[in-house]
Amino acid sequence: MKIKILFSIIAIFLIVSLSIFTHATFAEQLIVQQLTNVVSEKTIFDIDSDRFIWIGGETSGQASEVYLYDGTAVRKVTFDEYTGLVNLEPRIDGDFIVWIKGSWVTGAEVTPQIYIYRISTGETIQATNDQLQKGEAEISDGKVFYLTSEGLKLYDIATGVIVPIDNDLLPGQGGFGSPLAISGNVVVWKQYNPNVGTQIFKKDLSSGLTERLTNNNTNKQYVQASGNNIVWLESDIATGEHDVVLYNGSQIIRVTDNNLDDSHLGLSGNLVVWHFIENSVSKVGIYDISTGTTDMIIDAFHPNTDGNKVVYYRAFNKPEYGTSSNDVFVKDIITGETLQITTDAYGSTNKPFIRGDLVAWAANPNNPTQQSWHNIFIARPGDTPAGNNVVVTESNVTLTYSQVTSGGDTTITTSSSGTQPPSGFKLGNQTIYYNISTTATFSGSFEICIQYDEATIQGSESRLKLMHFVDGQGWVDTTTSLDIVNNIICGQATSFSQFLMVTEPSIQDLINTVEEMNLHQGIENSLDSKLQRAQDAQASEDNNSIGTINALQAFINEVEAQRGNKLTSPQADELHSFANNLIKITQGINIF
Repeated sequence: MKIKILFSIIAIFLIVSLSIFTHATFAEQLIVQQLTNVVSEKTIFDIDSDRFIWIGGETSGQASEVYLYDGTAVRKVTFDEYTGLVNLEPRIDGDFIVWIKGSWVTGAEVTPQIYIYRISTGETIQATNDQLQKGEAEISDGKVFYLTSEGLKLYDIATGVIVPIDNDLLPGQGGFGSPLAISGNVVVWKQYNPNVGTQIFKKDLSSGLTERLTNNNTNKQYVQASGNNIVWLESDIATGEHDVVLYNGSQIIRVTDNNLDDSHLGLSGNLVVWHFIENSVSKVGIYDISTGTTDMIIDAFHPNTDGNKVVYYRAFNKPEYGTSSNDVFVKDIITGETLQITTDAYGSTNKPFIRGDLVAWAANPNNPTQQSWHNIFIARPGDTPAGNNVVVTESNVTLTYSQVTSGGDTTITTSSSGTQPPSGFKLGNQTIYYNISTTATFSGSFEICIQYDEATIQGSESRLKLMHFVDGQGWVDTTTSLDIVNNIICGQATSFSQFLMVTEPSIQDLINTVEEMNLHQGIENSLDSKLQRAQDAQASEDNNSIGTINALQAFINEVEAQRGNKLTSPQADELHSFANNLIKITQGINIF
């Protein structure tokens, strides 16, 4: 079950000059990425794993469409900008997004209905079609809970059946309440009744038991649940200011009672966070339920939390923007360390989000004067963090960087076509080009190791080579080791492009090539005799490399003498290049 983090919708004004910081708070370095590039208001609503959703639009005047970042790309979920319908309060869980759609234009009201989007198929489902007013919807494990004027209801996506969960439990005419929170088998909601005010209810779905947690006539907001813990903001009877209140599964605890107006409540596990202003200083409060201790972050605002991490904004005075800079920070509560994600930002007034090591926020990267226009940014771990001896593995390829100075992502793709290998070098039965690139910055060399299938090799496995194509040079033999027992070949390089496994040719391979050309017997015998001398020199006790090279050069000379005569130009080109590559191999040259 996912833990919901709810927050009020407040305009966000922020510009970010993206820079990346290495810090021990995260196991991997965070990489900042801009997901959208449309100037319109955008507000993030919910996050689940590496996916999250927001309300926005394609222009500054359209800002009620639901958008999804599915972990790899941005997807538009709704298309209602010209229908007069408004989409509100989207939530995401697993394969589903749920939201409320309706119209509140005077004289043309459309009763709000519940809609569901299945991410895997792109299908949109209208879950309700009634005249009930609706306050908020939440989703968990394929079940949608929503508040109506008739009480709490459940829509089961698998069956399409709507089931009443609880009717109005308060005497007299009650309102349908909001907000709503889910944690495991527990549903928590706020219910209003003019006779007794607003109260908090909890229902255990496994037992069917409903409990009324409060019994006081105060305003209550931001109901959230995580595990056995439930928190909300409750106004103080004497001052009217909101305090943080916790129900820990057995009793209600007033976390704050300070005559300050607390807001922007967040809950994850045993961690409660909120925002308040004291003596004109903006602060973030942090309460550890497990220890009962309270801490705070000075000059910080609009927190969110997940696990042991708290994400928030911090304001800095930036005269060059004519305003303050509100940058994104993450604090690890266990280590006490802080990571700054953005610099030179401005104008933010809304919550960033965090889930695991993924941070998401809305920002204006274009013009500091256009403070109502936003784009969506994320900071996430790259698969290639800064450090020494950094290892990246994908499928059958392992890269080891000697030193990464700035983290990023390494991408490895394969294809069956690419730059032709050097003449004479044999491709396997399955030609695989490895195309590698990275957004990380590294210095020195890297090692690339590929595990191969020996059944795909043509020629002698012991002559297998790992080649790298370098612009301006050609194919470079990068091979540093070959393990024919475990079928692993490794090489070393300093730049990325195409890598290819091929079998290094021998003089016998060139003899076979001459024979396959079906030349006139006289020229074939003459060429073969020179190659035989090269082969004999190579096989001699002292491995006569000079004799081998001289015989191969004599072969090349005769090929050129017969070009256009007993050899066609294509034949001459092939034999010349093949023999020249054999000379390079004999000389120990690794560029072809």
